[in-house]
Amino acid sequence: VKILSLASFSFGLEDVAGGPVPMRIDYSREHLSSDQAFLEQLARELASVASTVEGCYGTPMDMEGVVLEKSTGREIHLVQARPIVEHF
Repeated sequence: VKILSLASFSFGLEDVAGGPVPMRIDYSREHLSSDQAFLEQLARELASVASTVEGCYGTPMDMEGVVLEKSTGREIHLVQARPIVEHF
């Protein structure tokens, strides 16, 4: 048996004319859950952004961002980044 994805549901916002509306999300139909090539390419792109930011700051960073899939291509937006602080 080969499991391609597991069904999981939640709600998100979809941008439609007139403003965002709540939509049920079936993760078994999402590329992140079911398309290995898509996931690997996205991981490479995110790693490139992370490496660039960490290279600029010269230290490991905790980063948060948003990925938008648009008809014109993928956009990766960095929302915030801060140095990772370890407490011992």
